[in-house]
Amino acid sequence: MKKTIALLALLPLLASCVSPIYHAQSVDVPLINHKGDVRVSADMSLSAWLLPDAMNVNATGTVGITDWLAGQVHANYGGDNAYLHAAPGVYFPLSDNFVVEGYAGFGYGAMWRNGNNDKDKEEGSGSKNSRAYSGRFMLPFGQVNVGWHDIGPVHFGIAFGMKVGGYMPDFKLNEISTSGNTTTYRSYTYRTTNLLLEPQMQVTLGGENVKWVTRVGFSWMSDLADGKSQSDVFINDWFTVGTGIQLSF
Repeated sequence: MKKTIALLALLPLLASCVSPIYHAQSVDVPLINHKGDVRVSADMSLSAWLLPDAMNVNATGTVGITDWLAGQVHANYGGDNAYLHAAPGVYFPLSDNFVVEGYAGFGYGAMWRNGNNDKDKEEGSGSKNSRAYSGRFMLPFGQVNVGWHDIGPVHFGIAFGMKVGGYMPDFKLNEISTSGNTTTYRSYTYRTTNLLLEPQMQVTLGGENVKWVTRVGFSWMSDLADGKSQSDVFINDWFTVGTGIQLSF
């Protein structure tokens, strides 16, 4: 029990010693099923590594362009991070309520954090640490979605998505440590391409045109997960949960 309490007490310290450079995205799984079908989703999501780290506002728009071709745009913003992607796709309604769809797209994102907002000071020791980082990444990806929609009078739906991408970052972190009269400067960079796997699950419930939506997502990166390069400094917020509304037109 004492070991558990000690570990919990250390979590904020561990979280302050790393810098998130990606978080699992909360992207709508639209399940487009006919030409002219339009789905617009807006939600808020919370991402975490060890502790909750980022609150984001997310918006996704998807449209059935032809009887098999679709297009999607997604954007999110969280105060110290932003992301945008566009993706054409194909969809296959295999029954009245079951859809398989796939998208191939390109994403671009950025994350930053001011050192003044990430400062630790040890009372009475005269020491302090300041960390500031910024950078951007590109993300070509493919995603497959499967799911059921509009089942029963409550229009229940459940869907699963799997994104596979190449995460290509360019990040730099500067750290200043001061103890007494001694100041130490450290600089870290991260430019290693990662294989990204990002599964997610979505549940919808409500009316024919307006539904409440809840999503849970995870992300895994090959280099960061294997502890290579600067992965002791840069991390992936591997879990996200979001909730909001989905509109159908």
